[in-house]
Amino acid sequence: MRTGEVADVRGGRDSIRRSESGNVSRWCVAPPHGSDRAFCLGRYYFTAKFGFAFTLQPGSVSTLWLPNSILLAALLLTPRRSWWIVLLAALPAHFAAELQSGVPATMALSWFVSNSVQALIGAVSINALVDAPLRFDSFRHLTILLFLGAFLAPFLSSFLDIALLKLNGWGYSSYWENWRIRFLSNVLATLTLVRWLSRGPLAVSRLHSLHR
Repeated sequence: MRTGEVADVRGGRDSIRRSESGNVSRWCVAPPHGSDRAFCLGRYYFTAKFGFAFTLQPGSVSTLWLPNSILLAALLLTPRRSWWIVLLAALPAHFAAELQSGVPATMALSWFVSNSVQALIGAVSINALVDAPLRFDSFRHLTILLFLGAFLAPFLSSFLDIALLKLNGWGYSSYWENWRIRFLSNVLATLTLVRWLSRGPLAVSRLHSLHR
C-alpha cells in the first residue's frame, strides 16, 4: 500500500473515531459543552416532571421515576474524576422540578440525596466489575449492568429514600408499601433506559473507559 493510501486510511479511522466520540458526547447526560449540558439537564428536569404525573396520591412516591436512571447513565458515561460535576449539575434541575410540583425544600433535598446514592451505588459497583469500556454486545457487561444498576442500586437506596420520606413526614402510605412502589418504579425505569441505550449510540462497540 502506498504511503498516501496509508495516510488516507488512518485519516478515515480518525474521522470515524471523532464522529463516534461526538455522537456520544452529544447524547450523554454530562457532556463537556455548556449548551449540551443544559440540554441533558433538561432531560433530568422533564423526566422528573413526567414522573410526578405517575404519583398515585399527594405525598406518595412515583410509580415511574426516570431521573435516577438518567443520573446513573451520566456517571457511567463520565470519567470518575468528574462525577461530582455531574451530581452538582443535576441539583438545580432536580430542585426546579420538585419545588414546582409542590415538594417542600427539605424533602426535595432528601430525595436528591437518595437519588444520588442510588446512581453512585450502581456506578461504583459496575466500575468495580467492569474494567474495560462498557459494551452492550457483551453478555457479561449487560448482566452486570442489569443486576447492579437495575436491581441492587434501587433495592439498597430505597431503604434510605423511604426513611427520609418518613423522617420528613411526607406521604400517607406505610413504609413498606412506599418501599415496594419506589423499588419497582426504579427497576422499571432503569430497564426502560437500558433498552433505549442499547439501541442508541452506546451500542457502538467501543466507548468511554469507565476507569479514566
